[in-house]
Amino acid sequence: MKRKFLDKLMRFIPKAVRHSLYRHRAKVPPFALASGFSVEIASTREDLECAYKILHDSYVATKLMAPNASGLRCNIFSFLPNTTVIVAKFDGQVVGTVSLVRDSRWGLPSDNDYRIENGNLRNQGRTLVEVSALAVARQFRHRGNAVSLLLMKYLYNYTRQYLSG
Repeated sequence: MKRKFLDKLMRFIPKAVRHSLYRHRAKVPPFALASGFSVEIASTREDLECAYKILHDSYVATKLMAPNASGLRCNIFSFLPNTTVIVAKFDGQVVGTVSLVRDSRWGLPSDNDYRIENGNLRNQGRTLVEVSALAVARQFRHRGNAVSLLLMKYLYNYTRQYLSG
């Protein structure tokens, strides 16, 4: 009940103030600050295979796909040079992944469902990128969203640098 009241109240607060309040409410779990964590662009075959395995297992667990004999979840965009796979590691082991797909002549994964909308944005001269394939290893999913937060922060910083450079 308290939550619903707060949600209704937040609608009357100016957008800039509301966003600032939301940002301050988001606490980084102490676990995310452990020295064993790192976030980086996947650079080895092993990193990519681990990322695609975590993605496969997450999609199967949430019934977004049937199990694949390979135990991996990847598509054509996974192999294009305009896709960046980012991995979170804990003590050197991949525990989470997210991908950034930059628009190219191959388009974006969302073009299957949003071709017209994406086309309109392209016609306006917009630069399109798509965040895709977010997944966290099962044993790290219930730790205060630590891995997801680390991946999103890295992705945010990476995207800002990419778009400004």
